[in-house]
Amino acid sequence: MMRRADRATHLASLLIVFSVVLGSRVEEEVSFNRDVRPILSDKCFVCHGPDASNRQADLRLDVE
Repeated sequence: MMRRADRATHLASLLIVFSVVLGSRVEEEVSFNRDVRPILSDKCFVCHGPDASNRQADLRLDVE
């Protein structure tokens, strides 16, 4: 399990990535599938996805 401080740092990093994506698309509508899903897939789903053996925290990003 991740410590609370590690989770906060992880979340802050994720928010920075999303703000960069959203900031770079000011004149263009943001598409989840085009702009957000690739970031989640590359950076987040390994630890927060469907594979229980690789999951490092209780936060699941692959289910609603």
